Amino acid sequence: VSYYAIRRELMEIAPRFSNQVAFFFYEGEPIEDVVVKVKEMGPEDLLFFISSLRNRQGEHISFEEMMEIVSNASPAPVYSLWDFFLGHGMVGGKLVSGVTQGEAAGKIAQRILAGEDPKTIPVLRNNPAEYMFDYNQLQRFKISPDSLPANSILINKPQSVYTFEKPVVMIAAITLAIAAVVVSFLLFMVKRWRRLNRKLYDENEYLESLHEVACGLMNRLELNSLLESIVQRAAEMVNTKHGFIYLVNEETDLMEVRVGLGLHSNTMGFTLRRGESMSGQVWTDGQALCENNYQSSCLKTKNPLFSSVQAALTVPLKTEEKVIGVIGLTFIEPGLAFSVRDMEVVARFAELAAIAIDNAKLYEQIKIELHERSKYEEKLHFLSFHDSMTGLFNRRYLDEELRRQDQRQSGSVGIMICDVDGLKFMNDTFGHEQGDKLLITVANILRESVQSSGTITRVGGDEFVAVLPSAGRDELEAAYRSVQKRMMQCNEHEPAFYISLSIGYAVSENPGIPMLETYKQADNNMYREKLHRSQSARNAMIQMVMQLLSVRDCITEEHSGRMQNWVVELAKH
Repeated sequence: VSYYAIRRELMEIAPRFSNQVAFFFYEGEPIEDVVVKVKEMGPEDLLFFISSLRNRQGEHISFEEMMEIVSNASPAPVYSLWDFFLGHGMVGGKLVSGVTQGEAAGKIAQRILAGEDPKTIPVLRNNPAEYMFDYNQLQRFKISPDSLPANSILINKPQSVYTFEKPVVMIAAITLAIAAVVVSFLLFMVKRWRRLNRKLYDENEYLESLHEVACGLMNRLELNSLLESIVQRAAEMVNTKHGFIYLVNEETDLMEVRVGLGLHSNTMGFTLRRGESMSGQVWTDGQALCENNYQSSCLKTKNPLFSSVQAALTVPLKTEEKVIGVIGLTFIEPGLAFSVRDMEVVARFAELAAIAIDNAKLYEQIKIELHERSKYEEKLHFLSFHDSMTGLFNRRYLDEELRRQDQRQSGSVGIMICDVDGLKFMNDTFGHEQGDKLLITVANILRESVQSSGTITRVGGDEFVAVLPSAGRDELEAAYRSVQKRMMQCNEHEPAFYISLSIGYAVSENPGIPMLETYKQADNNMYREKLHRSQSARNAMIQMVMQLLSVRDCITEEHSGRMQNWVVELAKH
């Protein structure tokens, strides 16, 4: 992780030196291959180390040993950032030292312990690093010590030879011997301290990187995007390009590949049962597994797609001790292997990733619930102003519409009231299902005739009201004729399903007169027409019933005819 951070900073300043220096990065290569490339470098080149390397067996090499191997093979000078490389083949430079940084931190701590307010202590922005160089490497590459920055520290510089008296020489030799023992002990302690300090530094770097990654994951709420980010990050941690994530489907009790990387990019939708292959075993046991000789493992997948896998690492994704999935990483390059450290790093990362996945699932569930709630609220709002059977507006909407029209400043408004004749007769004779069908047919007739000019409401069981803004008597007459025409067409098309409407209308031309008065006038006109045509409508309904009976039962029709003739004959006698 530190390597990518330093590389990113180098790439940001690289354009400033584009006319002088060309940058090449060697990453993910074993030290044996790096040595081959280093030997091909010229005297105009230089090497700059920003991370450690592994050998072909995947084992980490100490920084000191790595510097000595590469420096001995390189015809070009070698540089880096840290003082523990000095004396092992590095030329030098402005080097970061744990000692100087500790001293700077200690001075600030002393000021705080002395009672000084930490808020008043300025942030130390100047790097306490010192210029340090190896005299032997300067001589090797013909670099003059005089060209170094002032106050530079130089190691391995030879001292001048002087002639001493023998007793003085003896005393000096004894002193030097004692000093050498003390120095050796101190060097041993310093080297051990540096090793521990380096380990602590690496751990802090890892924890800081893990924190940054966790913050990035927690901010991703779209599940597929989050899974892609998780497998990408996990692969970067162990230096591979191949990985996958299984998630558990609790309904089917199977694990399914949700995202794949590299070799596993074509495995989307693959499923596993409990205990099947390494991932299925991790699902069952909840423990991470590592197989560095994968092709010889009894848990390898038999699918030929994975015949090139050399090493595999699988880690569980858990929430509250329950396995919700598996992160899998693989090497296909011969000689590469996963270490115990790799397993620990990925396992700790998986703990944070599982929380992020749980959050993303919860977010998706909330989104679904909010969507369903929104649909339910829309339905409730629709039902509050609409009739559930016909889909027309209801009485509540009509009341608000009349109030809106009462607020107008000018213009006329027409009201048409339609009452379905014989609805009770229809319900009693053929059942409410047929009556509902009649109401729906009437609603469709009114829609086709009036809706483009106004709004239609169903205000009672058999009563419909149309409000037509800006309509005069001529427009109402046209609407009335349109309704009658469509009603007749329906009766001709289906004579066994007779429709009869009593219609009354009125026009409000004065905004000062309440719309309720116009409504009452239209209602009175409707009742006049209903009284006028009630007998004819009833006769038509009875004829319809007779026709239906005759169609359904021809024997009943003949029997009725014979009975009628016999009654006439009986009356004559």
